[in-house]
Amino acid sequence: MDIKGIVITMILGAFGFLVALQWRDAIKGTIDVFLPAGEGLMYTYMAAILVTVIAVVVTFVLIKLKDVDIIPDKYENRVKDKARRVKERAKSKVRRKEK
Repeated sequence: MDIKGIVITMILGAFGFLVALQWRDAIKGTIDVFLPAGEGLMYTYMAAILVTVIAVVVTFVLIKLKDVDIIPDKYENRVKDKARRVKERAKSKVRRKEK
């Protein structure tokens, strides 16, 4: 269980979602140009590009942070130990019920 990896993956997923939403709006705006009503198309693309650039920068920063020890090992080990103990207790309960 890699807590930092899980948190970083969740953050990257959220940024990917934002990028997808911005590009959806940009593409929708492009279609509106060829069909009626295309107001503010340039701003839609600029926003999509800006969100994409921000997401790429944050991605690189998070990848670098993954290699940095920002959570002290004693806390990370505590969480891992607690998860292991909970899992062992659950297994022992299942074994008792089977008997």
